[in-house]
Amino acid sequence: MSGVDNLLSKSAGTAIKDNLGEKTLQKIEKRLFEKYGIPLSQAAEDFPKLDSVLREFFGLAAIALEKTILNNICTLEKSKEMDEEWLTIKDRFLVRTILEALSNKEKKKILTSLINTPHLVIEILDMCDVSENNGFKIIEELIRDGLLIECGFMTTTDGRKISKYIVIFKDVKKDIVNNKIVIKVKLCNEALTASSIVPLIRSS
Repeated sequence: MSGVDNLLSKSAGTAIKDNLGEKTLQKIEKRLFEKYGIPLSQAAEDFPKLDSVLREFFGLAAIALEKTILNNICTLEKSKEMDEEWLTIKDRFLVRTILEALSNKEKKKILTSLINTPHLVIEILDMCDVSENNGFKIIEELIRDGLLIECGFMTTTDGRKISKYIVIFKDVKKDIVNNKIVIKVKLCNEALTASSIVPLIRSS
């Protein structure tokens, strides 16, 4: 799963529960387990599987349902000044996840160092002057939260492939909309290309 999809799916499960009746939700959870052996919370992190089951129940109307769910989490807008897309994240949990990462000195340093240019983990630690023990833990957390994604690799002399990582955004801004804090993110091309969720948001 791409970083963007990983990030957004963390709130998708809650949004689905808010938009479906209890009986329908139980049927969907049962079918997810029958077909894939996973609960709703895990399916929300693997959106194509969730999409497959929703289409069994709602047919093409599943697309409209998915758009409604995703619009509660975020919207995609084009800048008037430049031909650029900004993802506006409205979900409080995701806003908090991003703000907490940016308020952490070491996490912010790592994220900033990976804007536009992917690097190996060992290079990241060296550039950011972070200890290995703490650095590996921080990078794992940023990957888990969907803020870092794999982007290319280096092949070692013995043929092993070592992943490089890049941050999912090229720029990020904090804003106030309807008295609520939102985060506006300009996604990198790699994150946009790898996402299966962004096209749904774009067509909303």
